[in-house]
Amino acid sequence: MGTRSNTDRDEVYISITSPLTGETSPITIASYAEMKFIEAEAAFRAGNRERAYAAYLAGITAHMNKLGVPEGERNAYLNNLP
Repeated sequence: MGTRSNTDRDEVYISITSPLTGETSPITIASYAEMKFIEAEAAFRAGNRERAYAAYLAGITAHMNKLGVPEGERNAYLNNLP
């Protein structure tokens, strides 16, 4: 067993004090962000690259919002995508 640093392969720790994994935390089956990434992949495979990119950006934005990334940092990241 590793040193419990969560850096060893296949080693994961979930804290019951985290707002995402605590005893009263909601269970997310599929988030809005995940659905946008699925939409992006489906649109890309269908050849609709404009829709795919818009859904991709919406997925990134939604997930960053969920994590509480400050708007300025989120926008800086989005404005520097390839």
